[in-house]
Amino acid sequence: MSTLSQLRGAFVAAMLSEPARHARERLRSWMRGATGRARRLELYWLASDPHSHLLAQALGRLLPVLPLELDVVVLPEPAVDVDPEPELRRAFTLRDAAEVAPHFGLAFPAAPSPPDPALAARAEAVLLCARPSAEQLEVAVRVGDALWARDAAALGALEAAHGAVPAGEREELLGRSAALGRARGHYRGGMLYYEGEWYGGVDRVQTLLERLRAEGLAGAHGLTWQALDRLQASPHDTPPPASVAPIFRAAARPGRVRGSGATRRPKLELFFSFRSPYSYLALSRTKHFALSYPVDLELRPVLVGGLAAPAHKRRYVVADAKREADRLALPFGRICEPLGVGVERCLAAFEHAEGLGRGFELMQSVMRGIWAEARDPASDADLRFVAERAGLPWRPLRRALGEPAWRTRVADNAAALREAGLWGVPSFRIGDFTTWGQDRIPLVERRIRDTLGWP
Repeated sequence: MSTLSQLRGAFVAAMLSEPARHARERLRSWMRGATGRARRLELYWLASDPHSHLLAQALGRLLPVLPLELDVVVLPEPAVDVDPEPELRRAFTLRDAAEVAPHFGLAFPAAPSPPDPALAARAEAVLLCARPSAEQLEVAVRVGDALWARDAAALGALEAAHGAVPAGEREELLGRSAALGRARGHYRGGMLYYEGEWYGGVDRVQTLLERLRAEGLAGAHGLTWQALDRLQASPHDTPPPASVAPIFRAAARPGRVRGSGATRRPKLELFFSFRSPYSYLALSRTKHFALSYPVDLELRPVLVGGLAAPAHKRRYVVADAKREADRLALPFGRICEPLGVGVERCLAAFEHAEGLGRGFELMQSVMRGIWAEARDPASDADLRFVAERAGLPWRPLRRALGEPAWRTRVADNAAALREAGLWGVPSFRIGDFTTWGQDRIPLVERRIRDTLGWP
């Protein structure tokens, strides 16, 4: 284990720790008191992003009882450095929003199509006008309704009633909004920013409410927000905390397809990257599928994801992953992300382990080493440690590191991921259902149960 990787890991862990976070919050609180400014919540709204519309609706329910001022920040399309697959992203977010909106009790078309660009430009012009918080949020929801319904008449009525910035000002104001987002440390729409921290979409509203309650904001104490999955599985051998219980409770038994007498085992594919902290968060929870349901779990490593991105994107991903890891009782923060030869050694080792039926065990041990122990897989000492922890003898694995077979597997997996209409990790596929992100694991479980014909 190299001294440099350990020093870097210790530094990142210290910056992500609860004492450091509380110190930053105390500093912001002092500065707010010294300047007399109000607590402000910022909604980053992107016309083409359906999750921005869902988030505006959610705030419409919550903001009236929260002692916060709201700014709606209207963004242009994200830059290519943070959005490498814009077409795939747009297609996925459409169907993802349609899938999750009913769960949260929010309105969104069941079969949505992308908003008309001309209507989107008009919607931006309406929301770029300055208004009081409550009015601006109400206008944002109504503008979103008209935009996603492709209702030009309704949008025209909103323009007449609430005004719109001139066409010549729109691009300048959008540029300022993009600069503000980057200065704050983010890069896309459908986000909330509050007092130094970002919260991604409706999936993180509950996390924000928990923070507001911890800060003693009276209006937040009676609020709850439905979440897709608040009871998560702990990866530890020791019993998890009472607040973190497994969601996969069904005992394994033969599954029957509805409407037939046939028995089958559906295949669940998990696309992951050793460079993705969210893949690490998804691992132990995904293992419960294999333990609790008659499914065949196929692990498909790919060379995507990771933190090789602009600094503001890297900071958000690590901070958000840390929050989620804490909620899941997962160790996280002493990081040594594999680059170049390091990630190639991970993939070669995984190929060897899969052939011995120990792929998942190696994957889990390596991921914990990378994201929680600052172990460098480019180092023989560190790779040996995580391999032997997974039950794999070192010498045969060391010889396998020079084998090129993993390259074919990874290339095939990358092609399959694009065929599924996805680009990021972790991603899941079962039958014709595909989804992306560890936040969507409850939807994967629901699809498994539906496929098996279970209630």
